[in-house]
Formats: sequence, structure tokens, C-alpha cells
Amino acid sequence: MMQFYKSGTESIRPELLGQEAENAAVKVLQVTPTQMRRIFSQIKSLAQRLEKGESWDVIAPLVQLQRAHVAYTIKRGRKNNSKNEQDWVELEKIINEGIASVRTQKDYVAFALYFEALYAFYYAKTKQRV
Repeated sequence: MMQFYKSGTESIRPELLGQEAENAAVKVLQVTPTQMRRIFSQIKSLAQRLEKGESWDVIAPLVQLQRAHVAYTIKRGRKNNSKNEQDWVELEKIINEGIASVRTQKDYVAFALYFEALYAFYYAKTKQRV
């Protein structure tokens, strides 16, 4: 399970958005920039809908649907880019662990921030054309 908050608080752990996101980004550098952007956009889109006041009851099932979308994307990525399969496996683990840790709207917002930080580190470090 991904730990979003400082122990005993509802404050997001700074290291989640710092060192942990950076470490995760290094593990997925061979995932294509197009696919990373696609996954990030899906996650960010639901977070924005929550910010605009859409009900968690409407968004919660869509969070679970993201797991299916990501599974499909990763399956295609592994098939088309098999020499970098381990990076795709790592991405799948990261996303599945994050989504499995989401119980509330606040959790999802924290997960979206984590993935945004991961994506920023990925973008800064990847040698692929972005």
C-alpha cells in the first residue's frame, strides 16, 4: 500500500512528492513519452473533475476503470517495446499500488499529485524525445 500521509495526520508526506516520485520515475524511463502523457492525462482529468466539485460517488468507479485502461496500455507497450519490458512492469506496479491505496477523494488527489511529480521527474530525466 502506498502511504500518502504523515503518520497520524492528513498532510501529504513531502518525500512522496520528492524522493519517492523521483525514484519511481527512474524505474520507468524507457516507457514511451506518449504513453506516459496519456496515463498522466487520465489521472489528472479525474482529479480536475473532483476539484470542480464532481461527486466522489461518480468519480470512484472511474478510478477503478483507470486500472483497466492502464492494463491495456501496458500490455500494448510491453508487446510493442519488449526490450524495455521491465519499465512497463514497474509502471504497472506503481499505478496499481497507488490506485489500490485510494479509499477517499482526498486519497485520489494525493495519488494524482504523486503521479504528477513522477511524471515531472520522468520528463526531466528521460533521454527519449518528448
